[in-house]
Amino acid sequence: MPRHGVSANGGRAVLAGARRALADARGRVRGRRVRVVAVSSTKATEAVWDPGAVEAAAERAAKDPSAIAYIGELDSGASAVSLPVTNAARLLQISPADGLTSLTRSPPGRTRAGPERLRPEGVRSFLRLAPADVQVARTLVRRLRARRARRVAIVHTGGVGERELATLLARSAEGRDIESLVVEARRDEPGEANGVVRDVAAYSPDAVVLAGVPGPGTAAVLQALATRVPRAEVLCTGTMLRPGGGEPNPRCGLTLASPWSVRDHSGEAMRLVLEAIARGGPDRNAVTAAALAPRERRSPLGRYAVRRNGDVAGLGLAFRAAAKQPGERTRAKKAP
Repeated sequence: MPRHGVSANGGRAVLAGARRALADARGRVRGRRVRVVAVSSTKATEAVWDPGAVEAAAERAAKDPSAIAYIGELDSGASAVSLPVTNAARLLQISPADGLTSLTRSPPGRTRAGPERLRPEGVRSFLRLAPADVQVARTLVRRLRARRARRVAIVHTGGVGERELATLLARSAEGRDIESLVVEARRDEPGEANGVVRDVAAYSPDAVVLAGVPGPGTAAVLQALATRVPRAEVLCTGTMLRPGGGEPNPRCGLTLASPWSVRDHSGEAMRLVLEAIARGGPDRNAVTAAALAPRERRSPLGRYAVRRNGDVAGLGLAFRAAAKQPGERTRAKKAP
């Protein structure tokens, strides 16, 4: 989990959620003691997750004979680095929030980019508690159609997950007769914001979707959009939630995200691990099979279903609006 950079607060929330769920179980499953070992997916000098740090964290877990499961990753796309390592070790991996579509299924139009390439052992070992980005894209398009948008500008920050989501959104929009423009805006380059927004404004979009990571560059883009494209609805994805507690950015008209916090998702990930240990014992293969068994489940997050491919159904998404005044609660409306 990230200890540094923009996702550090999210990483602390993941750790707190897992530890809380473990404490609720008194740290044991059928007489066996279970403990959490936290490993960072970021470097002190980096703002976002680092592939080398992610791989090293996964390798540490894979080589530890006492490790029974791996909870991660938090950031979009990072699981594509850790999953081949944990899969090779037959280690169950549960992500609280990584929505990269290709972790569990082939993205539309890209049959060779499916999860098989991430499974050196040829078996499923990954489960996530976040909707796949293809679901996020379809939900955003339903919103655009409901608002009668005909042109949408899609701005992303260039990460693996953000780029894939932008592609999925453009493809889904065009399939519903909505034209799209895809533009990259680097999160750490505020000097590029005016050029990015100039291109967006020239396109005259009815709506703008920002799929990115908070930073000086994305903040500058949001500020410039308010001036240059004032009539376009601005929609943000859950990756744009503010790091200090998961609140929507006030400059985003609406943010599409889980109605639950990453701490809630992490707590449920730990409960799934503990349940799998109870059913599978100390054997990695048995624990993985128990966690991925298709079933309906009731949880503090509500009722949902575990699918055979490692996705879950039923947790849903919500459009969240930022509080207008200090102390006011964030408003959320379930997405159709």
